[in-house]
Amino acid sequence: MLSFCSFIIVAQETYQVEEYQVNFFIKNAGITVEGRLDSLKAEVLFDYREPSNSQIIASVAPSTIQTGIKIRDKHLTRADYFDVAQYPIISLRSLNFTQKDQQTLLGRFELTIKNITQEITMPISYFYSDDILRLEGTCTINRLDFGLGEESLILADDVELRLTANLKQLKI
Repeated sequence: MLSFCSFIIVAQETYQVEEYQVNFFIKNAGITVEGRLDSLKAEVLFDYREPSNSQIIASVAPSTIQTGIKIRDKHLTRADYFDVAQYPIISLRSLNFTQKDQQTLLGRFELTIKNITQEITMPISYFYSDDILRLEGTCTINRLDFGLGEESLILADDVELRLTANLKQLKI
Protein backbone atom coordinates (compact mmCIF):
# COMPACT_ATOMS: atom_id res chain seq x y z
CA MET A 1 0.00 0.00 0.00
CA LEU A 2 2.80 2.41 0.85
CA SER A 3 4.54 1.88 -2.50
CA PHE A 4 1.27 2.60 -4.36
CA CYS A 5 0.95 5.96 -2.59
CA SER A 6 4.56 6.76 -3.43
CA PHE A 7 3.89 6.06 -7.11
CA ILE A 8 1.02 8.54 -7.16
CA ILE A 9 3.14 11.25 -5.58
CA VAL A 10 5.98 10.67 -8.03
CA ALA A 11 3.62 10.76 -11.04
CA GLN A 12 1.97 14.00 -9.97
CA GLU A 13 4.02 17.00 -11.07
CA THR A 14 3.81 20.59 -9.82
CA TYR A 15 3.84 23.41 -12.37
CA GLN A 16 4.33 27.16 -12.30
CA VAL A 17 2.52 29.50 -14.72
CA GLU A 18 4.97 31.08 -17.17
CA GLU A 19 2.51 32.73 -19.60
CA TYR A 20 -1.27 32.84 -19.69
CA GLN A 21 -4.37 34.34 -21.25
CA VAL A 22 -7.79 34.57 -19.63
CA ASN A 23 -10.11 35.79 -22.38
CA PHE A 24 -13.86 36.16 -22.67
CA PHE A 25 -16.23 36.77 -25.56
CA ILE A 26 -19.80 38.10 -25.43
CA LYS A 27 -22.23 39.47 -28.02
CA ASN A 28 -23.20 43.10 -27.46
CA ALA A 29 -25.63 44.58 -30.00
CA GLY A 30 -24.80 41.65 -32.29
CA ILE A 31 -21.06 42.34 -32.22
CA THR A 32 -18.65 40.03 -30.39
CA VAL A 33 -16.80 41.90 -27.67
CA GLU A 34 -13.51 40.37 -26.59
CA GLY A 35 -11.93 41.03 -23.22
CA ARG A 36 -9.30 39.70 -20.92
CA LEU A 37 -8.51 39.42 -17.24
CA ASP A 38 -5.00 39.68 -15.83
CA SER A 39 -3.26 38.86 -12.55
CA LEU A 40 -3.70 35.09 -12.77
CA LYS A 41 -2.54 33.16 -9.71
CA ALA A 42 -2.62 29.39 -10.00
CA GLU A 43 -1.54 26.16 -8.36
CA VAL A 44 -1.36 23.31 -10.84
CA LEU A 45 -0.67 19.67 -10.01
CA PHE A 46 -0.80 17.57 -13.16
CA ASP A 47 -0.66 13.81 -13.57
CA TYR A 48 -1.09 12.77 -17.20
CA ARG A 49 -0.87 9.08 -16.22
CA GLU A 50 -3.80 9.35 -13.80
CA PRO A 51 -5.83 12.52 -14.56
CA SER A 52 -8.01 12.08 -11.47
CA ASN A 53 -4.92 12.97 -9.39
CA SER A 54 -4.58 16.36 -11.12
CA GLN A 55 -5.70 19.59 -9.48
CA ILE A 56 -6.04 23.22 -10.56
CA ILE A 57 -6.77 26.14 -8.25
CA ALA A 58 -6.72 29.55 -9.93
CA SER A 59 -7.88 33.11 -9.42
CA VAL A 60 -7.94 36.43 -11.24
CA ALA A 61 -8.86 39.93 -10.17
CA PRO A 62 -11.87 41.32 -12.06
CA SER A 63 -10.44 44.82 -11.49
CA THR A 64 -7.93 43.97 -14.26
CA ILE A 65 -10.65 43.62 -16.92
CA GLN A 66 -9.73 45.01 -20.34
CA THR A 67 -12.08 45.19 -23.31
CA GLY A 68 -10.33 47.90 -25.29
CA ILE A 69 -12.73 50.62 -24.11
CA LYS A 70 -11.71 52.14 -20.78
CA ILE A 71 -15.14 53.58 -19.93
CA ARG A 72 -16.72 50.14 -20.44
CA ASP A 73 -13.97 48.51 -18.35
CA LYS A 74 -14.67 50.94 -15.50
CA HIS A 75 -18.42 50.27 -15.75
CA LEU A 76 -17.84 46.49 -15.56
CA THR A 77 -16.00 46.90 -12.24
CA ARG A 78 -19.02 48.59 -10.60
CA ALA A 79 -21.65 46.96 -8.38
CA ASP A 80 -24.08 45.98 -11.18
CA TYR A 81 -21.43 43.81 -12.81
CA PHE A 82 -18.28 42.54 -11.04
CA ASP A 83 -18.53 44.78 -7.94
CA VAL A 84 -14.76 44.63 -7.44
CA ALA A 85 -14.91 46.62 -4.20
CA GLN A 86 -17.00 43.84 -2.61
CA TYR A 87 -15.73 40.83 -4.61
CA PRO A 88 -12.07 41.33 -5.62
CA ILE A 89 -11.41 37.74 -6.76
CA ILE A 90 -12.82 35.30 -9.31
CA SER A 91 -11.79 31.73 -8.49
CA LEU A 92 -11.74 28.40 -10.28
CA ARG A 93 -11.15 25.11 -8.48
CA SER A 94 -11.07 21.70 -10.11
CA LEU A 95 -13.28 18.96 -8.69
CA ASN A 96 -12.07 16.15 -10.93
CA PHE A 97 -10.69 15.24 -14.34
CA THR A 98 -11.43 12.34 -16.65
CA GLN A 99 -9.58 11.41 -19.82
CA LYS A 100 -11.60 12.40 -22.90
CA ASP A 101 -9.02 11.42 -25.53
CA GLN A 102 -5.25 11.17 -25.83
CA GLN A 103 -4.57 14.89 -25.21
CA THR A 104 -7.84 16.12 -23.73
CA LEU A 105 -9.23 15.94 -20.22
CA LEU A 106 -12.78 16.74 -19.23
CA GLY A 107 -12.60 18.88 -16.11
CA ARG A 108 -15.33 19.60 -13.59
CA PHE A 109 -14.73 22.89 -11.78
CA GLU A 110 -16.29 25.21 -9.26
CA LEU A 111 -16.30 28.75 -10.64
CA THR A 112 -16.95 31.51 -8.11
CA ILE A 113 -17.85 35.04 -9.18
CA LYS A 114 -19.35 37.57 -6.73
CA ASN A 115 -19.54 34.85 -4.05
CA ILE A 116 -21.79 32.76 -6.32
CA THR A 117 -20.38 29.32 -7.03
CA GLN A 118 -21.53 27.24 -9.99
CA GLU A 119 -20.22 23.94 -11.26
CA ILE A 120 -18.94 24.07 -14.84
CA THR A 121 -17.48 21.49 -17.20
CA MET A 122 -14.54 22.38 -19.41
CA PRO A 123 -12.54 20.28 -21.87
CA ILE A 124 -8.83 20.89 -21.24
CA SER A 125 -6.35 20.10 -24.02
CA TYR A 126 -2.76 19.57 -22.96
CA PHE A 127 0.49 19.50 -24.92
CA TYR A 128 4.11 19.00 -23.90
CA SER A 129 6.97 20.81 -25.60
CA ASP A 130 10.43 20.54 -24.05
CA ASP A 131 9.76 21.21 -20.35
CA ILE A 132 6.61 23.31 -20.94
CA LEU A 133 3.08 22.01 -20.40
CA ARG A 134 0.43 23.97 -22.33
CA LEU A 135 -3.18 23.82 -21.13
CA GLU A 136 -6.11 25.18 -23.18
CA GLY A 137 -9.74 25.21 -22.10
CA THR A 138 -12.96 26.75 -23.34
CA CYS A 139 -16.43 26.80 -21.83
CA THR A 140 -19.59 28.91 -21.84
CA ILE A 141 -21.26 30.37 -18.78
CA ASN A 142 -24.44 32.37 -18.30
CA ARG A 143 -23.49 35.78 -16.85
CA LEU A 144 -26.87 36.08 -15.12
CA ASP A 145 -26.11 32.95 -13.05
CA PHE A 146 -23.35 35.00 -11.40
CA GLY A 147 -25.25 38.28 -10.97
CA LEU A 148 -23.34 40.01 -13.77
CA GLY A 149 -25.71 42.66 -15.06
CA GLU A 150 -29.39 42.20 -15.77
CA GLU A 151 -31.44 40.68 -18.58
CA SER A 152 -30.91 42.66 -21.75
CA LEU A 153 -32.13 42.68 -25.32
CA ILE A 154 -28.74 44.02 -26.42
CA LEU A 155 -26.26 42.07 -24.28
CA ALA A 156 -26.15 38.29 -24.62
CA ASP A 157 -26.44 36.11 -21.51
CA ASP A 158 -23.82 33.58 -22.65
CA VAL A 159 -20.13 34.36 -22.20
CA GLU A 160 -17.43 32.18 -23.72
CA LEU A 161 -14.35 31.76 -21.55
CA ARG A 162 -10.99 30.76 -23.05
CA LEU A 163 -8.13 29.89 -20.76
CA THR A 164 -4.60 29.21 -21.97
CA ALA A 165 -1.50 28.68 -19.86
CA ASN A 166 2.10 27.69 -20.48
CA LEU A 167 3.43 25.97 -17.37
CA LYS A 168 6.94 25.03 -16.37
CA GLN A 169 7.51 22.01 -14.16
CA LEU A 170 8.92 22.87 -10.75
CA LYS A 171 11.90 20.78 -9.68
CA ILE A 172 11.20 19.76 -6.07
